[in-house]
Amino acid sequence: MAACGESEPEPTPTAAPVAEGPTIVTTTSLWADLVTALTCNGLASVKALMPSGADPHAYQPSLADRAALETADLVVMNGMLEDGFVPMIRSVEEEGTAVFRTIDHVENPLLADEHGHDHGHDHGEEGVDPHLWMDPVRVSEILPKLTKQIIEAGRLDSASLQACLDQTQLLLAKLDEEIRGMVADVPAGKRKFVANHASLEYFADRYGLEMIGTVVPSTSTMAATNPALLEQLGDRMKASGVSVILVDAGESSKDATALAKHIGDGQVVEIFITGLPENDPRGLSYVEFLRTNARLITAALRAQVGTLKLDDDHGHEKDDDHGHEKDDDHGHEKDDDHGDKKDDDHGHEKDDDHGDKKDDDHGEKKG
Repeated sequence: MAACGESEPEPTPTAAPVAEGPTIVTTTSLWADLVTALTCNGLASVKALMPSGADPHAYQPSLADRAALETADLVVMNGMLEDGFVPMIRSVEEEGTAVFRTIDHVENPLLADEHGHDHGHDHGEEGVDPHLWMDPVRVSEILPKLTKQIIEAGRLDSASLQACLDQTQLLLAKLDEEIRGMVADVPAGKRKFVANHASLEYFADRYGLEMIGTVVPSTSTMAATNPALLEQLGDRMKASGVSVILVDAGESSKDATALAKHIGDGQVVEIFITGLPENDPRGLSYVEFLRTNARLITAALRAQVGTLKLDDDHGHEKDDDHGHEKDDDHGHEKDDDHGDKKDDDHGHEKDDDHGDKKDDDHGEKKG
């Protein structure tokens, strides 16, 4: 979980590789990075099956993946989404391999509106939103249980792993604080967006944002769009003053682009849902993955033009807010938050749902 930032804590301790250390196989690179940090960057051999950024819905496991699973002391998977891996992992589990499904250990999972789509469930509760890794707080809450499983599977020293767990959780707490600061710079009336598919509910729930709809009516990238629903979504975007459509860089943006054109001033913004690309210079760390997404999302929301047609304030909104540089103009943008319009049209909803949370999270920092 190497990270770059002035506010980061000391890096996770690095241990010398252990000859008899356990072999831990994860389905995704994000969980591989977290497991590597929990095992002190050397106490276990950690391998991710899917390349970073790969679509778990579309990925087809290979014979090499099967061989890796058969030699693992522990398998760490999301528990949902990994459609192609379910038969293989169930098979090795029946043969005695320990399997840790992260979705099973989320205390407060969000529910997903699946519209009848089969989502590749594997022990995870039916109807649960699987994209829990988009919330660093929920991820951090899972890590003690994962660490316990690692200790049991690899017969590792609990004191050493406890120190690495503490450091990893501290790193995630710092990341959470950093993201809250980014969101605080987004005017309250601009914290709504549309996503290509329902992959950002955990992020929105944690940071007081609102996803008003999706291009694909599912949490799956494999589901199909519905023209009638798209037209309704476009009307809802116009009525809500929403112009941002967030799309995973690995997905087709054809329908999102058409929707953006339909509303007139929509903007399609690429983000990353399953990891940064393998060759990305920012690396493959979970922290950098989520930090990058937070920067992309908040920058897009700050620049959001909006399509809400109000005679008094719409033009003023476009003059004041569109195109601000994210580093230089946060303070001015917040001061000129199009006061009356935002307070009248959107403020009550945000105050009711997120006001106390925002005050608690940012009060000390802002003071």
